[in-house]
Amino acid sequence: MVLKIIVSIAFLLLLVRLFLKRVDWAAIEENNRKYYNEDGDHVYYDRKLIRYKRKQKIKR
Repeated sequence: MVLKIIVSIAFLLLLVRLFLKRVDWAAIEENNRKYYNEDGDHVYYDRKLIRYKRKQKIKR
């Protein structure tokens, strides 16, 4: 039973290591940048905040 647990943990660690080694984090980060504006707001999730900021800018 203990041997099965040890082998399972070793296998999971190997999979995690292989996954992290093969992932191109720079490409993922570059892809994610297109969803943020210059203020750092997410263009989909922060729509209300962006709209509010735009209205405040127009009022000035």
